[in-house]
Amino acid sequence: MATVEILRCKGCGANLSPDNTTCNYCYSENIIRTNENPFSLDQKLAKQYANYFKIKVQNDPLDGNAIFSLGLFYLNLKLYDLAIKSFQKSIELNPEEPEKHYYLALSLIKGRRPKIIPFKEIREIEQYLNAALQLGDKSKYYYLAAIINFDFYASNGMKIPQPDYNELLDSASTSENEIIENKIILENVIIRDENFIEILGR
Repeated sequence: MATVEILRCKGCGANLSPDNTTCNYCYSENIIRTNENPFSLDQKLAKQYANYFKIKVQNDPLDGNAIFSLGLFYLNLKLYDLAIKSFQKSIELNPEEPEKHYYLALSLIKGRRPKIIPFKEIREIEQYLNAALQLGDKSKYYYLAAIINFDFYASNGMKIPQPDYNELLDSASTSENEIIENKIILENVIIRDENFIEILGR
């Protein structure tokens, strides 16, 4: 699961904006740094952290963690083109992290239904998704690959690449599953098949 460093109140557990020195809720000054999934933050906090990491990247354009974190917040805000640029730069700096390839593939979908994405773009998405699958073994990689395999190839009556969506779903069921990550797929890909919606909603 992707995480970023944020501020949290040790007293009441509230997530805080990057410039907080006192908790807005319980007024405690006991503020700690913690790792949190960026997609669990509300839109207001996500915007604040996107701006925070944007400044960090401007101050140090080679800070790979800040660039990746910025991409995650842009994706959370559905600013797909900005997320794509951040993930591409992050991969240039460290191409061996499967999460970077996965999130770039997810961003390249741009909130669309795979069935209507041009073939050239699907091939690019698959390139990064295949890199994630070669470098890591998480169910979300297989789920996204299965959705593309089914909704682009099968739904358009095209020859289905192997492994097909059933095999990819089988692989997903035996891989590390992160429930919040399934929700992120549902929020960023238009899926019409009820079976996939049910599987990702579990």
